[in-house]
Amino acid sequence: GANSSPYESGGFKMSNIHPSADIDPSAKIDPSARIFGFAEIGKNVKIGDSLIGDCVSIRDGSTVGDGVYVGNNVLIGERCHIGDDAFIADNATLENDTIIPAGKIVSTVCTWKTILPT
Repeated sequence: GANSSPYESGGFKMSNIHPSADIDPSAKIDPSARIFGFAEIGKNVKIGDSLIGDCVSIRDGSTVGDGVYVGNNVLIGERCHIGDDAFIADNATLENDTIIPAGKIVSTVCTWKTILPT
Protein backbone atom coordinates (compact mmCIF):
# COMPACT_ATOMS: atom_id res chain seq x y z
CA GLY A 1 0.00 0.00 0.00
CA ALA A 2 0.90 3.66 0.27
CA ASN A 3 2.48 3.12 3.70
CA SER A 4 5.81 1.36 3.68
CA SER A 5 6.86 -0.27 6.93
CA PRO A 6 9.36 -2.93 8.02
CA TYR A 7 6.51 -4.53 9.99
CA GLU A 8 4.47 -5.46 6.91
CA SER A 9 6.84 -8.34 6.20
CA GLY A 10 6.34 -9.65 9.75
CA GLY A 11 2.64 -10.24 9.14
CA PHE A 12 1.41 -7.22 11.08
CA LYS A 13 -1.86 -5.62 10.07
CA MET A 14 -0.87 -2.01 9.47
CA SER A 15 -4.36 -0.81 10.41
CA ASN A 16 -3.74 -2.16 13.94
CA ILE A 17 -0.43 -0.38 14.56
CA HIS A 18 -0.25 3.41 14.64
CA PRO A 19 2.49 4.72 12.31
CA SER A 20 4.11 6.64 15.19
CA ALA A 21 4.67 3.43 17.21
CA ASP A 22 8.35 2.48 17.60
CA ILE A 23 8.58 -1.31 17.53
CA ASP A 24 11.85 -3.22 17.75
CA PRO A 25 12.10 -5.72 14.87
CA SER A 26 12.70 -8.58 17.36
CA ALA A 27 9.26 -8.06 18.96
CA LYS A 28 6.65 -10.76 18.38
CA ILE A 29 3.18 -9.24 18.10
CA ASP A 30 -0.08 -11.06 17.49
CA PRO A 31 -1.58 -9.88 14.18
CA SER A 32 -4.80 -8.95 16.02
CA ALA A 33 -3.07 -6.74 18.62
CA ARG A 34 -3.86 -3.02 18.52
CA ILE A 35 -1.02 -0.58 19.25
CA PHE A 36 -1.74 3.13 19.44
CA GLY A 37 0.31 6.29 18.95
CA PHE A 38 3.84 6.84 20.23
CA ALA A 39 4.06 3.42 21.87
CA GLU A 40 7.59 2.06 22.31
CA ILE A 41 7.97 -1.71 22.12
CA GLY A 42 11.42 -3.01 23.13
CA LYS A 43 13.60 -5.96 22.16
CA ASN A 44 12.16 -9.48 22.42
CA VAL A 45 8.79 -8.22 23.68
CA LYS A 46 5.84 -10.57 23.09
CA ILE A 47 2.34 -9.15 22.78
CA GLY A 48 -0.79 -11.28 22.37
CA ASP A 49 -4.18 -10.19 21.06
CA SER A 50 -4.32 -7.10 23.27
CA LEU A 51 -4.79 -3.33 23.20
CA ILE A 52 -1.80 -1.08 23.90
CA GLY A 53 -2.70 2.58 24.48
CA ASP A 54 -1.03 5.86 23.54
CA CYS A 55 2.43 6.71 24.88
CA VAL A 56 3.02 3.26 26.38
CA SER A 57 6.57 2.00 26.86
CA ILE A 58 7.09 -1.76 27.09
CA ARG A 59 10.73 -2.50 27.87
CA ASP A 60 12.93 -5.37 26.74
CA GLY A 61 11.91 -8.95 27.41
CA SER A 62 8.37 -8.28 28.65
CA THR A 63 5.30 -10.35 27.77
CA VAL A 64 1.70 -9.18 27.42
CA GLY A 65 -0.90 -11.96 27.20
CA ASP A 66 -4.17 -12.12 25.26
CA GLY A 67 -7.14 -9.89 26.06
CA VAL A 68 -5.01 -7.40 28.02
CA TYR A 69 -5.85 -3.70 28.10
CA VAL A 70 -2.86 -1.41 28.69
CA GLY A 71 -4.02 2.17 29.20
CA ASN A 72 -2.35 5.40 28.09
CA ASN A 73 0.97 6.62 29.52
CA VAL A 74 1.89 3.26 31.05
CA LEU A 75 5.49 2.19 31.69
CA ILE A 76 6.13 -1.56 31.73
CA GLY A 77 9.67 -2.32 32.89
CA GLU A 78 12.04 -5.01 31.66
CA ARG A 79 11.12 -8.72 31.91
CA CYS A 80 7.56 -8.08 33.13
CA HIS A 81 4.81 -10.61 32.53
CA ILE A 82 1.18 -9.57 32.22
CA GLY A 83 -1.27 -12.48 32.24
CA ASP A 84 -4.29 -12.88 29.98
CA ASP A 85 -7.28 -10.55 30.49
CA ALA A 86 -5.42 -8.21 32.87
CA PHE A 87 -6.29 -4.51 32.97
CA ILE A 88 -3.48 -1.96 33.38
CA ALA A 89 -5.05 1.46 33.93
CA ASP A 90 -3.75 4.79 32.60
CA ASN A 91 -0.50 6.11 34.12
CA ALA A 92 0.43 2.86 35.89
CA THR A 93 4.08 1.90 36.29
CA LEU A 94 5.29 -1.69 36.51
CA GLU A 95 8.84 -1.99 37.79
CA ASN A 96 11.29 -4.48 36.24
CA ASP A 97 10.38 -8.17 36.74
CA THR A 98 6.78 -7.47 37.79
CA ILE A 99 4.34 -10.36 37.36
CA ILE A 100 0.66 -9.54 36.86
CA PRO A 101 -1.56 -12.66 37.07
CA ALA A 102 -4.35 -13.30 34.59
CA GLY A 103 -7.42 -11.13 35.17
CA LYS A 104 -5.70 -8.76 37.64
CA ILE A 105 -6.49 -5.03 37.66
CA VAL A 106 -3.66 -2.57 38.27
CA SER A 107 -4.83 0.93 39.19
CA THR A 108 -3.40 4.25 38.07
CA VAL A 109 -1.85 5.19 41.39
CA CYS A 110 -0.03 1.95 42.14
CA THR A 111 3.56 1.07 41.39
CA TRP A 112 4.05 -2.65 41.93
CA LYS A 113 7.15 -4.78 42.24
CA THR A 114 5.41 -8.16 42.22
CA ILE A 115 1.71 -8.92 42.36
CA LEU A 116 1.04 -12.46 43.52
CA PRO A 117 -2.10 -14.43 42.74
CA THR A 118 -4.83 -14.13 45.36
